Amino acid sequence: MGVIFGCLFFRELNKSNRGKERVTAVKPQYENLEKVRAAKTECMNTYLAKVQKLEQEHPYTHTLAQLSAQYPRWQQELETVYELFLKFTKGITDSNSSPKQHNSLFAAVARTAVEQGTISVASILQMFEVSPNRAKRIIEQLENSGIIGPQIGTAPREIMYSSIPLLESKLAKLGFAQYDSLFVEVARTAVAQGTISVASILRTFEIGVNRAERIMEQLEKSGIIGRQIGTTPREIMYSSIPSLELKLKKLGVIE
Repeated sequence: MGVIFGCLFFRELNKSNRGKERVTAVKPQYENLEKVRAAKTECMNTYLAKVQKLEQEHPYTHTLAQLSAQYPRWQQELETVYELFLKFTKGITDSNSSPKQHNSLFAAVARTAVEQGTISVASILQMFEVSPNRAKRIIEQLENSGIIGPQIGTAPREIMYSSIPLLESKLAKLGFAQYDSLFVEVARTAVAQGTISVASILRTFEIGVNRAERIMEQLEKSGIIGRQIGTTPREIMYSSIPSLELKLKKLGVIE
């Protein structure tokens, strides 16, 4: 009887020791994760501070080109921090992250793939001006989501959706809407004020840089604002709120 209890005791002790070893092994990873999260936040805050400074120095003429000219390393620094962030958060769920950890350009690239009937890392690099690593991640996400087929030899990847409406249904299931929830409000603000920029969206709506840039892209693609030309403010294509409301109804974003 004593032998049995002794065996049970040592088995539980061994399980406890293994548990402690696992905790000890994982602890440095989460400590590193917190450091990377802090670094990512600090990098974004630094970038926002630079954006605000440029906005004060050059009202309504801020562009990423200006920022890159004055601070040429900001994008590389942010990309490096982001790579580390992905490395340490791989497989860890964050309730505040984007749907299923998809890249912020995921939906835009998916729509481009369906519209053009083809997509590749090279075409993403050319159209969206992102890093090769980010382009590869987007391709992987598109494949994992079933929007494009696997790579077979050197043949172009198969696009699994034949039309934008079918793709939109898929994107909706993944948690992506065609237009941001602030799209209508930002559009009305642009028409009311006669101007709009990423910096003004950041300041007015207190959202992240990536989201503000996506809204600007949506406004441009929907024809509400013009393209960025040099450092001049973007042209607002609607001169009154009533005319804008008609456009928004045609887009299906309001009733």
